[in-house]
Amino acid sequence: MSGTIPPFKSNVERSVGYHGTVKPRAWMGLVLVAACTEGPSHEMPDDLFIGAVASADTSGDGVSDLFVASRYVYALDGAIDVDLSADHILRSWTQRGENVGADRLLVVPSATRPLLVTMGMQWQDPNDDSLAFTLVQARRLPDLRQVWEASILGGPEFMWLGLVAHQGRNWLYVGSPSTLARVPLDDLDFSVPLQPVAPPGPAMQWEDPSLATSFGARGLAVVTAEGIRLNADATTLERSAWTLGAATGPGQLQTVRDLDGDGTAEIVGFDIVDSALCAVNLERDTTSCLPVSPTTLSGGSIISTSRGDLLLVRPESAAGTRVNRVDLFRSLALQGSTLQEQSHAVTSFEDNRPYSVVEISRDNLQSSKFLVLHAGGTATCISPGAAGLEGCAD
Repeated sequence: MSGTIPPFKSNVERSVGYHGTVKPRAWMGLVLVAACTEGPSHEMPDDLFIGAVASADTSGDGVSDLFVASRYVYALDGAIDVDLSADHILRSWTQRGENVGADRLLVVPSATRPLLVTMGMQWQDPNDDSLAFTLVQARRLPDLRQVWEASILGGPEFMWLGLVAHQGRNWLYVGSPSTLARVPLDDLDFSVPLQPVAPPGPAMQWEDPSLATSFGARGLAVVTAEGIRLNADATTLERSAWTLGAATGPGQLQTVRDLDGDGTAEIVGFDIVDSALCAVNLERDTTSCLPVSPTTLSGGSIISTSRGDLLLVRPESAAGTRVNRVDLFRSLALQGSTLQEQSHAVTSFEDNRPYSVVEISRDNLQSSKFLVLHAGGTATCISPGAAGLEGCAD
């Protein structure tokens, strides 16, 4: 079923001069970010650009809290600052930190020590675009006190952050076009260095690693430009142990989800060439796909939801207007070697400005709800309904 979401529920429309990622700038040396709170503002921050958005229940009240990375980090309490049924969905903004300038954001919702991880430009040679360093920082929640930082070669627009549970430990993985590194999140502090992961075989570097996940008892998989690199016993992560899997890569916009209930997550991604949503089973080293409508535009986002669904948001061009198509694959599952869905809902929204999509979870919600945050701070709520994906009320 298809439909179009209703007009934005927002208190103001404002155009800004940023385009979804941090504008490159030279920082002279490391800048330690001091946690601070400037009190909640009940108006949208001026000139807000959205570097990244993340949500997680960090207070244990059953409601997703919202974090927006911009020039600062803004923390929105899901139970107080986010009202899905109001005209002003985002009711107040609490500023945390100074000059964060992040365009990657990750929330680690640990029951004992939740963390917020940001990634942004640290330093760039104005005469050489290839010479750039990115700063990765971790802060405790809810006070956002900085507890760890590290630098990595490369610009943040080509990097990614990911969480991997492997052999009883939680790891933060950081990837750049040529390197892969990790750090254990347990007892993280300034004394813990970012550990390089040796590239496969005789290679001198990694080839565009874009996702990492564990499989089996001790296995680790890394999606690269060459294909999926597998290490069945990743105890030491020796370069000689990596093999190239036979399964074709999952394409763009990758995420991980256990689709067959065997305890090992599959890698799911959108293949723009074949116009398909594909899942790679790492244990069997096979790929299964579902056809979706084609698009010639790159970009978008993919979200593995808390209810077993999958949301795919991608740009399309119609009559010179940029239209963002939203596909909801309900109860996506891998039955044997076949990728299946219970049902499929579709909607779209027109927006030439950058946007970010995030799931909002609440214990009292009967279905998944998603916030679309647009440049300038406006927000739209999307929810599955009888007529497909539509606007939502809490």
